[in-house]
Amino acid sequence: MVHEEEKEEKDINAPIPLSSAPFIQTNPTPFIPTSSQTSNPLDHPPTGYIPRDIPLAVQYPLELLAVQKEMTQFYTEDDPSKRTFPSLHGFRTPKNIDEYLKLKAKQVEY
Repeated sequence: MVHEEEKEEKDINAPIPLSSAPFIQTNPTPFIPTSSQTSNPLDHPPTGYIPRDIPLAVQYPLELLAVQKEMTQFYTEDDPSKRTFPSLHGFRTPKNIDEYLKLKAKQVEY
């Protein structure tokens, strides 16, 4: 009887082989792109492109015509609050032409 108990303890069920496990197949769902993904990639701006809502004067702060327009405001616009300086994006609004020229000099340094 001792041998029968030992034999029962040694019997271990073998794992189910992979070939006998049921195969569950799942069908992939189709990819349906959104309308923004279906647009022509040639219509997209290149990498590093600056959007058009940023004035050109910000992109090119030392451009001659932009600087000329900003400088003439000191002589044509009496109300300082109506003067605009798009090329000085990120700088304080200058109070006079001397301050404006100092800020432009700082832009050259950067």
